[in-house]
Amino acid sequence: MSVLLALTLAASADEVLWYEGNGGYSTSATHMAGVLTAAGATGFDDTTSWPSDFSDYRLVFLVASSTAYDASQTADLQDFVDDGGILVLLGENTDVSTTIASTYNDLLADLGATSEYVSDRIDTGCGNYGTVVAKHPYADGVSSPEYASPCDLTVGSGATSLIEGSSGHVLLAAEGSLALATDMNMFDDSCTLTSGNEQLWENLFNPWVQVGCGPWERTDVSLAFHHFRPQSRLWISGCALCVLLFLKIPQCDVRHDKP
Repeated sequence: MSVLLALTLAASADEVLWYEGNGGYSTSATHMAGVLTAAGATGFDDTTSWPSDFSDYRLVFLVASSTAYDASQTADLQDFVDDGGILVLLGENTDVSTTIASTYNDLLADLGATSEYVSDRIDTGCGNYGTVVAKHPYADGVSSPEYASPCDLTVGSGATSLIEGSSGHVLLAAEGSLALATDMNMFDDSCTLTSGNEQLWENLFNPWVQVGCGPWERTDVSLAFHHFRPQSRLWISGCALCVLLFLKIPQCDVRHDKP
């Protein structure tokens, strides 16, 4: 197994996309970029241009999108998620845009998700702190993350509310490889933010995974092995040895959620 892990680690996806296109909100996330760079990210792309290739990205943020994603974009995101990438939708309150919720709800439906954003404006700005309400890799070790003025979210049957605000409204939910946030200010530079926010960002970049029947780990090695992203595969002609080694690995249920 160690041979395969070394092979897949050689070229694993380790960049982050901060996408402000599709009518997204123009903001900076230099604080998070620094934290994720320290956590192992080799690139943080802040852009309004749709990438032609997602294979280098491990983590993708959609920043308060207010105009619809077309079929080609949706297919790119579906492929990204199917290949093991983590997609984070950053919602925002109605003072920013009144069409963010409907834009994301159309996208979520196309991706087969069951949760829905709700247009709203809750709380009054920076200085509010969330509470972790469920055990999950994305929320592991997170304490009192700061937020500002979110919208709301109806958590679908296939999702779990992870972090909630002072009035019980959802700040972050997980649905498969989707992370659904209701306030971009938990991630951008608008508020001072806390170590709880920093831990959340690191968790999204390096979630807990299980390799074979082995222990749960939060390492780039296990993440690369778990994802099997196309760009992280090392193709060797006549790779009979690789096949034999893989067949010797116990085939256990592999998932993101740490027990």
